[in-house]
Amino acid sequence: KYRFPNLEESISTDVTIVGGGITGICSAFYLQQAGYDVVVIEQDEVGSAATGASSGILYYGSGTNFLEATKLFGKDRSAFLWNESKETMTLIENIIEKNNLESGFRKPGAVMVAKNDEERYLLEIEQKSLKNIGINTELYHNTDIKQFFRGREFIAGLHFPECSQIHPAIFSASLAHCFDLKIFENTKFMSVEEIKDETILVKTPKASLRSKKLIFATKNQFLLD
Repeated sequence: KYRFPNLEESISTDVTIVGGGITGICSAFYLQQAGYDVVVIEQDEVGSAATGASSGILYYGSGTNFLEATKLFGKDRSAFLWNESKETMTLIENIIEKNNLESGFRKPGAVMVAKNDEERYLLEIEQKSLKNIGINTELYHNTDIKQFFRGREFIAGLHFPECSQIHPAIFSASLAHCFDLKIFENTKFMSVEEIKDETILVKTPKASLRSKKLIFATKNQFLLD
């Protein structure tokens, strides 16, 4: 629905961001809120590639459970990561509601399930550990969990009510449109060089950008070659 022009003329800005996915758009949003003049260039369309393919699930932590994370990162770092995730989920929800953004937002929650007594015990430990760092969950029993999983039998589940889901591409484009971010689609990054007085020159097929800072918010292979 929301489309943006390509870069036809050379411009100057405080910050140039390469990549118009959710990372690039959110970075531009917060930098603009902080008073910086920001330009985003995207070689395709906002929210394409990885952002468009993402499930958009807003969940805690690192993709694993808290107990496993503490083994990998330590308790303090894991607690920080989980609470940062919690704040981020709340922040995204508030931005969407306050600005009436199109995003496909829904809040179904999430459930971690247990198939046997050993896994149930681990869920109980998980719940206690999360409560100690300020994250509340609800332990579901067999009858409770059937409302989520009707095709399989689980003896217990740990419910995370704050977990939600968005459509990342729609959210990114809607956020950019709502806050009038400077986005240039179909504008491929070609090269970068430092010219003078700590000024960076980013070249695209039709024009260039002069800026003081450059942020790569993309995983595209051509930037790694």
